[in-house]
Amino acid sequence: GSNVLVVDGNRLGRIRFQGADGNDFNTTAAEIMVEVDGTASLNDIPGVIVLRTRTAGGSLSDKLLVTAAGQVQVPITGSGAGLRIGGDVDLFRSAANILTIPDSVLIDGTVDEVQLTVQGHSTQTNFVILAENSAGTDLLTLATAGQLALPVTGSGAGLLLGGDVQLYRSSANILFTPDSLSVTGILRVGTFLSVQGNQFCHAAATGNTGGRLRIDVTGDHDANIAGYFIDGFTDNLRIIDSAGKTDAVFTFEGRLEIPTTGVGAGIMIGGDAQWYRSAANVFRTPDSVIIDGTLEVGTVQTYTASNVSTDRTYDADATTTDELADILGTLIADLRTIGLVN
Repeated sequence: GSNVLVVDGNRLGRIRFQGADGNDFNTTAAEIMVEVDGTASLNDIPGVIVLRTRTAGGSLSDKLLVTAAGQVQVPITGSGAGLRIGGDVDLFRSAANILTIPDSVLIDGTVDEVQLTVQGHSTQTNFVILAENSAGTDLLTLATAGQLALPVTGSGAGLLLGGDVQLYRSSANILFTPDSLSVTGILRVGTFLSVQGNQFCHAAATGNTGGRLRIDVTGDHDANIAGYFIDGFTDNLRIIDSAGKTDAVFTFEGRLEIPTTGVGAGIMIGGDAQWYRSAANVFRTPDSVIIDGTLEVGTVQTYTASNVSTDRTYDADATTTDELADILGTLIADLRTIGLVN
């Protein structure tokens, strides 16, 4: 024939495997073809090898191709196609641009290098990694922006670290752990902490050794502090006991308030030096006060005779003459201070 240049798709040769089907002897079961794969030129004809087989009750179709570029192609899709390795490991195309392996995958590196790299396209807007359960529920996603998401909520989801430390989403915008949390660096909180309702902090049991929240209400004790709270309100922080009574208030202006009055309340310093409110507008201490600097009094104070006799008592029988003179001098100075003598 004439020397006509072949074109892409022209068949160059074919090997057929035929047999008797009970009616004739030329029924083809499979064939191997070679076709032109691209543009031919002088001494240059790119080719593709095509392996075709017939399915039961069907016709011949392409099952495997080796292209001119060296690409091995399996045109058939679905779980019955693809590759089967070792008799039980399958690899196939389950949907558009999706390669499915229904079996386990082991990446066993032999050198010090990256073992697995998953890289998304520069314009990709979908997930780089998506893990689902058999029902199609998203369990884990990794977005192209670098965000790792665990969509499932509740105590059965989230992270489980070390077999017993759990971290999960308990409700909207709340990250919860039923275990202890240790922060060796700085913990920065942009807004109030909320443990239950509007509580700022809830000390539910005796504090741990080495660092604890301690709230003493009726003395210097180390008892269980369950039921005492530090609550965050719009204008202050409050320490409230289990009966709902406010024991202390720290305002956002920096003022410390202790609403409870009497000798059992107030401030205890050093375990024995006490300050408290004994009556209306009266700040009192039953202990000694030493002022190294100047004590300034804004207004004149009024005293009764009973105040003087109660505050200062002297035993003349147990006092020497010189000591009594000193005491009388001090007493006169006190009387002059309070306005009883000129």
